[in-house]
This record gives sequence, structure tokens and C-alpha cells, in this order.
Amino acid sequence: MPRNASRTAQLAALARAALHREKHPPRCEDHLAEAFLTPPLRVMLRLGFLYKPLFRSRMPGTYEFLLARSLFFDACTRDELDSGVEQVVILGAGLDTRAYRFPRATFFEVDAPATSSLKQERVRALYREPPAHVRYVQVDFTRDDLRASLLKAGFRRVRTLFLWEGVTFYIPWNAIRDVLTMVREESAPGSAIVFDHLWEDVVSGPTRRYGAQKGREFVAKQGEPFMFGFRQGEVAPALSALGFTLERLLEPADQQDLIRRPDGSVMGRISEMYGMVLARVAAPPA
Repeated sequence: MPRNASRTAQLAALARAALHREKHPPRCEDHLAEAFLTPPLRVMLRLGFLYKPLFRSRMPGTYEFLLARSLFFDACTRDELDSGVEQVVILGAGLDTRAYRFPRATFFEVDAPATSSLKQERVRALYREPPAHVRYVQVDFTRDDLRASLLKAGFRRVRTLFLWEGVTFYIPWNAIRDVLTMVREESAPGSAIVFDHLWEDVVSGPTRRYGAQKGREFVAKQGEPFMFGFRQGEVAPALSALGFTLERLLEPADQQDLIRRPDGSVMGRISEMYGMVLARVAAPPA
């Protein structure tokens, strides 16, 4: 395994694989997640008694959140592809499999060098050669020029979907703002971005949000501490100031509804640390 490949990205992939195996719907639709796991994580998956206690003791409610997130991001991806998106950019791709499950556009998988190298190892193990519609772009979101890196990889100014999953937690606001600015400036009107985020009180101090205290402590021990969260009511104004229209904001109660079973029950209480957003690049003034 490449040194310093993101541990949180690997644990998220383990959760998706486990959630695909759930006995009762709704299930994670990621049928490729297990194949992308490293051998040690595949062993943990098969020892099914290990992974749920791991998540639920260290990040309460995050296992359930990862199901809601996977369902929401998959639904947005399908909808945007169906409506004619030509490119998909996955910012912080980790072990994401959407490029291989939805091969209807050019995909740019953007991540830190170590994590990107791990991903490409897994792709070669499965496919021998990377699929022609997938481009791998190695960047450090806090230092590198994302715009230049994407353009060098063949990115075009056409209608694009950006998926930004599990990244904004770990970078400062100025880096988030720079990425959103790049998305607005380099994408055609109608392009969309889907991302998840933390709430400000999860990052800054005492909070009664379910799962927040243990979650914050766990990621800090992994060397990937939480860095930024939005204040309540701040998401829409912040996006508007950067040239986006907020189309959907899913707060914890909305996420809990996403994982509700047909009989009205849920697998467990969802973490209250997170929000999820679908925003669109606004058309320029006439």
C-alpha cells in the first residue's frame, strides 16, 4: 500500500462494501466496493462481527450516514448523467467506484498522490488497464493548482458534475472557497456540485450533536483532524456569494429519512455531524 494513503478513505470504502451486504433495504448500491478494498480490509469485511462495532463505537451514527451519503450521491450522479452532463470530476476520489459503475461520461478522479496511487493499484488489479474514460489527477487541495491540474488532464469547459465526498471536513475554508471558485469559473452554466460538510459546532467545541464528540476524537487520532464546518443558516448565503444556487440541503433529519426502510424503521440513529448539498453554477446575468 502506498505510504500515507488516506485511512478514512479506506474505512469509508469498507463501510460501503458492508452496507451493500445489508440484509434489509435500503442498501448501498456500490456492488464494486468490496473488489476495491485492500486485502486486510477484505478480511475485516468477511469477519462481519468486526466492522459495525468499529464504526459505532468510534464514530457513532457515521455508518448510517455513509449509507445516506452513498444513496444521495448516486442519485445525483444518475440524474445529472441522464440530463446530459459530459464530465464528472470526483474531488477526493478515494476508493470511489462511480467511474466504473456509471461509465457514461469522462471521469476525472482527483486525490492526494498516495491515495491516488492506492486507487490505481486496485484498478490495475481488477481491470489490468485503467478504463479509457477515467483520468487520474494527483493534487494536494491545500497547495496545488487544481485548475491547472484538471486542464492538463483534459478537462473542458462543458457541463460538468463535481462530486466532493468526505473532503471538506479536513481542509480550511480558504481551500474550500478556492475549489468552489474554480468550479464556477471553469464550468459551463448548469454544472453542479454535490458535497458533504460538517457543522461549525462539531469542529469548534462543545456540542450536543449525536456522534460529534467521539467522531472528532477518532479522526484526530488518525492524523486527519476536522478543520471546517458551516454555521447553521450559512450554507445558502456562502454559496450564493460564490455564484451558486443551492438546490438541496440535507440536514440530519432529511438524511435519516433517506435510510428509512419500507416499514418505517431504520437501521440505527444517524450522526448529526453532517450536512449534504446539491448546488448549481448560476447562469451569468443577461
